[in-house]
Amino acid sequence: MKLIDYCISDLVCDTNEFNSIAGNDTKLTKQDYEAQYKVLLEEVHEIEEALDTDNIVELVDGVIDALVVISGFVQKLENQGINMSKAMELIAENNLSKYTMNAYVADMSVADYKSKGIEVVSEFNKEHCVYVLRDTNGKIRKPNNFKSVDISDCIPEGVKL
Repeated sequence: MKLIDYCISDLVCDTNEFNSIAGNDTKLTKQDYEAQYKVLLEEVHEIEEALDTDNIVELVDGVIDALVVISGFVQKLENQGINMSKAMELIAENNLSKYTMNAYVADMSVADYKSKGIEVVSEFNKEHCVYVLRDTNGKIRKPNNFKSVDISDCIPEGVKL
């Protein structure tokens, strides 16, 4: 009897083993990354087809397959010496900084987007005490005081595609 549910970190571990066995984890040329990208596009297309046909089984399969392919990308980049753990942490923290606690910043950001012809609404999330800026497509937008993250320190000097 399994006591702990299988989770995304288990999927990553199994994907790493799969890629190691296949030798995919050491294929690190630009052409190898391009081939991996093509596989990702195929999985994204499967997700699109599942949505178009209201097929929940294929949607779940496509999403998991996309995670597997993305995990393969991460493994390849780690094998090039890139500190993906730190890069993921920095980007996750930066994504969270898209939410502001300042009503004035939220209002000014909405006005800035409007001046650019982009409709954005500001919604206050009471649970987290932050303002969420969202456009008409549901995309989360950055407040006007947002600062981009620099992950270049996570990449060793000289590493290129």
